[in-house]
Amino acid sequence: RIPRLKSAWLDRACGFSLMSGEGMEKTTMGPEITTQPDGSLRVCLTESGITACCSVSSAQLVDSCLPQLRESIFKQALRAYEQPC
Repeated sequence: RIPRLKSAWLDRACGFSLMSGEGMEKTTMGPEITTQPDGSLRVCLTESGITACCSVSSAQLVDSCLPQLRESIFKQALRAYEQPC
């Protein structure tokens, strides 16, 4: 869950809201997992058009990296959100 941001004026100025997703695509895909030549797995997660990836050594570790990928996506969204319109 994305915590509520206190910059409502930015929502109005830019015409979108990071909280509600208004004006933004609401796309969340499951992780895309591909096997690398060395046998490791590349795990990519896309949410709201932002993709983050990591590598894990086995399929058992995929679920443990998903929170880190979601955090990375959230941080990328915040950086984009903080950019001037």
